[in-house]
Amino acid sequence: MTPGLLMLLGILAAIGLALLVLDRAVTRRDRIRARLIRACGKESDHGTRTPATDGLPDGEGGLLDALADRLARPSLLGSRDQTKMRELLLAAGFRDPSSLGRYVAVKALAMAAGAFLGLGLMLRDAAGEPVLQLALAGVLAFVAGLLPELGLKLMRRRRQNAIRATLADALDLMIIAANAGHSLDVAVARVGKEIAHMAPVLADELAVLGSEMRALPNRRQALENLAQRTGLPEVRSLTATLIQTIRYGTPLTQALKTLALEMRQAKLLLLEERAARLPALLSLPLMLLIMPSIFIVTVGPAIIRISALLFE
Repeated sequence: MTPGLLMLLGILAAIGLALLVLDRAVTRRDRIRARLIRACGKESDHGTRTPATDGLPDGEGGLLDALADRLARPSLLGSRDQTKMRELLLAAGFRDPSSLGRYVAVKALAMAAGAFLGLGLMLRDAAGEPVLQLALAGVLAFVAGLLPELGLKLMRRRRQNAIRATLADALDLMIIAANAGHSLDVAVARVGKEIAHMAPVLADELAVLGSEMRALPNRRQALENLAQRTGLPEVRSLTATLIQTIRYGTPLTQALKTLALEMRQAKLLLLEERAARLPALLSLPLMLLIMPSIFIVTVGPAIIRISALLFE
């Protein structure tokens, strides 16, 4: 390891340590400030409270959160990019309003880490072509910036698969709750509690749906929010059916039965489609693994005899 690379790593370690210490100090200062404001708020106006901080909930936050808020401003990100990122974060299970800023900050830090890695490789190989080394640093920064997005997409896929696998069973429980005389709000909340141990992802979404249906003036908006958060066609069909039931007063039990049957049939068709694709997917590995052995067994003796005749 060259002295230049050691110096670069030492500088990066010192910068990281300084940022960590500064973040701890800012966070501690904000917490003390929030406690003082809460104490003053309790003493003034005969027990009325004032807001905790100026934009900091309950005194939490720090340098990294401030950096995230600055990076997530509309002047730096377009509205279309913000919408796509928010949809990706919601589908991955991140509902905190500050998640967008933190995600952008993580992407920026990952790109910076990739660029520093490229610069470290440049200092290690000082005799190389500068243009190629700069291109390598740019490629590393670009690839490092894609890693957080790939991680979020993987989390979204796992979350969607978990919801898809347990949605039909949840509909059966909603049918039982509706037959027992519960309204839609109560049925959603009850099913969310009952399936919490076997389907925590779907139970979480149903809990949020129940809270929004009780809080929002229009239950249709809560159902549309559920479809937007999950991004699943099955959930969109469910929300469309429930919206139609609320609007026209159609029987909820019959609509849920039909929807559960359609979901199970769609799952069966998907399994049959995957099973039908197996022969085509297995043909290439079979050719690569079996054909060389068959070729050696069938053609190998002939090649040995020909080579013996030619080199005698």
